[in-house]
Amino acid sequence: MNPNNTITRQKLCISIVVSLLIGFLAGIVFSDRGPVDANAYAPQTGTAAYPAGQHAALEREVAANPDNPTAWTRLGNHYFDTEQYQKAIDAYTRSLELAPGDPHVMTDLGVMYRSIGQPEKAVELFREAAAIDPRHEQSRFNTGIVLLYDLNSPAEALSAWEDLLGINPLARVSDGRSLQQIVDELQQSATQQR
Repeated sequence: MNPNNTITRQKLCISIVVSLLIGFLAGIVFSDRGPVDANAYAPQTGTAAYPAGQHAALEREVAANPDNPTAWTRLGNHYFDTEQYQKAIDAYTRSLELAPGDPHVMTDLGVMYRSIGQPEKAVELFREAAAIDPRHEQSRFNTGIVLLYDLNSPAEALSAWEDLLGINPLARVSDGRSLQQIVDELQQSATQQR
């Protein structure tokens, strides 16, 4: 028996034991994040808004009624909700080709353009929707959002929101705050920056 072989085997055994120990300890550290929900990785069969089969049904409806703007809008809404932005753009565009001037569809189309990184096109559509329906609140609110956050134009955003407050002084945002409060905060911030 070669003594060098014995040392090599000992080193090998120690290396294996140390590796197993390190792996075991690392496994404890990384798995100690609470129980894993096995359903979290299960394929989804639909959502609350669009149960299984809804997508196919919407596409069949459009295929059967290609000149029905409502069918195209419903398909666009499905694509909007499932974050298929370009497909939503295509469906909403077709709806507007068939029935021009719907401020709700135009506003949703604008949101999709923002989602694909075309904020100027989004603002154009929001402003067009507001021109068609001067009391359309969502288009005015969205105009302010895109101007403020995407186009870095706080003065124009404030103007859009002030127009909205002229229509609805009680307008609120999704977190429950009044739009007036946000406008006041932005005006105060702009004053402090001068």
